[in-house]
Amino acid sequence: IGITSRLEENVSYHEVRECFDIRWGAFLKELGFLLTPLSVSHTSRDIRSLDLDGVIFSGGNTPSSLEDSPLSRIRDRFEILLMDHCRKNGIPAIGICRGMLFIGEYFGATITKTPKHSGTCHSITFACEISQLTALAPPAETNSYHTFGVSSLNSSWNILARSEDSIIEAAIHTTERLLLLMWHPERNSPFSQFDSDIFQRFFHKDRI
Repeated sequence: IGITSRLEENVSYHEVRECFDIRWGAFLKELGFLLTPLSVSHTSRDIRSLDLDGVIFSGGNTPSSLEDSPLSRIRDRFEILLMDHCRKNGIPAIGICRGMLFIGEYFGATITKTPKHSGTCHSITFACEISQLTALAPPAETNSYHTFGVSSLNSSWNILARSEDSIIEAAIHTTERLLLLMWHPERNSPFSQFDSDIFQRFFHKDRI
């Protein structure tokens, strides 16, 4: 399973670093998946050579259309290339937090500021369609670390969950293997069985 990285500049070392939370490795290892870091330096040929079974568009670096920065623009360019590859080759992809914003915008979503969603937990309401992904009971609340959120998606998406202020917290594409989650499954301790089941079923097509 490939995963995109947050870009961070370390001024004292004159470096720009690609990084993600080490808890992603632990979360996916529990599910039997091998995590493969994806670099913004990868070309289309590089991505093809990895023969990925799935991709996680991870958090960090708000899309440049919302908060412009050189690093966000670099990441956006690479992730457009990666999303094009996933769609062309039918590779399942999950967008987490920033990843949900990015994929949402890719498909023309409406994005709005969500100042009350950063660094907190809030209640969440799931639609019955969540049963597409898991038979487990959904949680009553979820973690939240975002200052922007998706307020609307086009008709090619099924809305799976909303927050109490109607921000979309989860959605699945109706014809393509694309899933959007606004919360961070890797930050739950212990990891949620609900999240684990969703990832297992989504990345294993025969189990959906």
